Amino acid sequence: MNEAKVGPNRSAANELPLLRCLGGAQAPADMGEDLRQLLTLPAAAREQFWVALQAYLRPELDEEAQRAITDYCMKHDVEPAEVAPPVKATRHLFRESIRRNSSKEELSTDVHALVDDDDARDLLALLLPWFEDFRPLMRKEMIRQTIADHGKVVVDTHWRVEHITSSDRGDGLNATVAVMTFNYLDGPEQRRVTLHFLPDQVGALRDAANEMLA
Repeated sequence: MNEAKVGPNRSAANELPLLRCLGGAQAPADMGEDLRQLLTLPAAAREQFWVALQAYLRPELDEEAQRAITDYCMKHDVEPAEVAPPVKATRHLFRESIRRNSSKEELSTDVHALVDDDDARDLLALLLPWFEDFRPLMRKEMIRQTIADHGKVVVDTHWRVEHITSSDRGDGLNATVAVMTFNYLDGPEQRRVTLHFLPDQVGALRDAANEMLA
């Protein structure tokens, strides 16, 4: 009986490649073909593919992200169905690689395992710069999510200054108050809280921030 030849990074069960970014597990069945579809896009769409990818890398596919994808498709005259497979495959490749703190060389090894050498060369010319550009942003989001798994994490801050002249508590108060709204993650939920600070507490916040950033 002749045995099928299996490459060093492929599983004998069904020839699916074993990826470093997945801890040595098999790649999803369509991952290589989905990545390769990036090379079938028009040249301008390939060069600007990072715009659609960036939208999909957001924590949630919100209205702003959907608008960015729609604008990208209209600008380059491509259908969303043409863009979705390579975007999802690239997102999966990047997320898992960055989650395992993979190097560019390890990412390159995985791409070569997924597609033939010629396609891998063309894909990596596009993917590697984007991988390095998106790595800090994606790791920052992973840190936020890690904190949110165990508590509340502030993700955005807004402020304004108010002047109180009078209230039912008294007239002629003439007080300056800082108003700060913190948007924060509480597990999977995004919430917000608005707090009021008198000038001395604003100063205390400033001093604390200076100490923490020193």
